[in-house]
Amino acid sequence: MGAYAVAIATVHDHGFEVRKRIFHGSGADLVMVRRGEPDGNIVRLEVSGIADAGSVGARVKGKLDQLERGDLKGPGFAVVVRFKAAEIRASAHE
Repeated sequence: MGAYAVAIATVHDHGFEVRKRIFHGSGADLVMVRRGEPDGNIVRLEVSGIADAGSVGARVKGKLDQLERGDLKGPGFAVVVRFKAAEIRASAHE
């Protein structure tokens, strides 16, 4: 679930809005649209999270291959999140 949160924030920062989970076999986890475009112009989003072992690049390639093989065709993005040394800081001042 953490990888989904990071992926959604990442694509949002790049002008997309995630709409919903997509059907099994589509090749993706979620569908999204570019902000301001019609809902019918979907872009697929495949997400993966890894703890620390393995290559992020190899995992991205595998996820792009999965998008290619899926039943739902069209553009797509793969986001892989490595959690080994993740650090997030947030603070507020009023």
